Amino acid sequence: MDLTQHLKDRHVNLDSHRFLLDEEAQVATALLYNLSEQICGYQQYRPLVDKTRRNDPKEGRYYTYKTEGTLAVFGVESLHLTPHLVFLVEGMFDAARLCSRGFSALAVLSNRSEGLVEVSESESRCFV
Repeated sequence: MDLTQHLKDRHVNLDSHRFLLDEEAQVATALLYNLSEQICGYQQYRPLVDKTRRNDPKEGRYYTYKTEGTLAVFGVESLHLTPHLVFLVEGMFDAARLCSRGFSALAVLSNRSEGLVEVSESESRCFV
């Protein structure tokens, strides 16, 4: 599998989004940032692995690491697209698809509402 093409097929703009690619191991690693744009974690994605192992650093389809007590999001590099309107979504590919359409989007990497509330209360932007 061509990992770069796979990410492009999932609407990831590799010129905009910060990914580290290991084509041999088939691992894409996205850097995660806080809202001050400081690196505070990463999410690994292995497209060839099934979803049965959750948050396993070696065998999981997705593995997320973030500094404890820190809000880590994917997509801060898109905030310039629509500075006053930002979509909050669950996953990085949801955010990448919106960015490919010209919208700012942040992925909170969770379907729990706490991350969404924390982001929306910390910024003076309109969040959807």
